[in-house]
Amino acid sequence: MATPVTPVENETPFKKLKDGFLSSVPSTEEIKEAASFDVNKDESTVSITVVGASGDLAKKKIFPALFALYYEGCLPEVQFWIFLLSVYA
Repeated sequence: MATPVTPVENETPFKKLKDGFLSSVPSTEEIKEAASFDVNKDESTVSITVVGASGDLAKKKIFPALFALYYEGCLPEVQFWIFLLSVYA
């Protein structure tokens, strides 16, 4: 015959999960603090490299999307470079 298990007072599976695993999850404030950084706009540079720039996908999708981002003002106001790489066989 098996001996009955007596639960520890106030020790539910949810409490174990919350105290064990969920205690290591950072709070919203900690996430915001870790994600915030000071960017000096005078020293920042953004670059995009388009590989296969002579291809059909670049002409039909990538270049119009980049222009739309520029036109809508969604690209950062820093030094901005677009590098095009194309290889002909």
